Amino acid sequence: LEGRAIGIDMTPEMIERARRNAEKGEYSNVEFHLAKIDKLPLADNSVDCVISNCVINLAPDKQAVFREIARVLKPGGRLAVSDIALKKQLPPEVSSDLLAYVGCVAGAILIDDYKRGLLEAGFAHAEIVDTKRDLNVYDKLDNQESSCSTAAALPVATTSCCAPPTEPSKRTHLSELLSRYSINDYAASVRVYALKPIN
Repeated sequence: LEGRAIGIDMTPEMIERARRNAEKGEYSNVEFHLAKIDKLPLADNSVDCVISNCVINLAPDKQAVFREIARVLKPGGRLAVSDIALKKQLPPEVSSDLLAYVGCVAGAILIDDYKRGLLEAGFAHAEIVDTKRDLNVYDKLDNQESSCSTAAALPVATTSCCAPPTEPSKRTHLSELLSRYSINDYAASVRVYALKPIN
């Protein structure tokens, strides 16, 4: 089988880690780019599938991200991502909290807005599936695990966009903030699927 995988991240640490892993695995059909997801360094209609894990909800201009994904996908290409989306608006003190934003919660948008944004960007079909996973992890974990991952104690770069801070005082602050609310009432861990039309 032939194919090519392209990795994109906005942090040099993750790009360097990806390159080291590719070398260890002796993978020759991979390439990595330091870039932001709303400005992909890829040609129009050049990729078959775009995947990501807990990234889009952190982008300030999500519509620009949706348009950029639609641009680089080939006709008939697919989007398949894991993300956090809102069932209803977050309380103001959570939505405005920087630590909650870094923790993949405060940057999320409503599920209906997410789907509408994909369709407006040119996708012919979009489906968002609630995985029903528990997002109240900040009261349960004291490592670098985030609401976007259930794997315990995974090593992450210090600037990773999707891991809560490791300093005890910051963890305590975020835990106290989220202890006043059940995040599961407001947000969902979702799988997002979308298809670019052939014509």
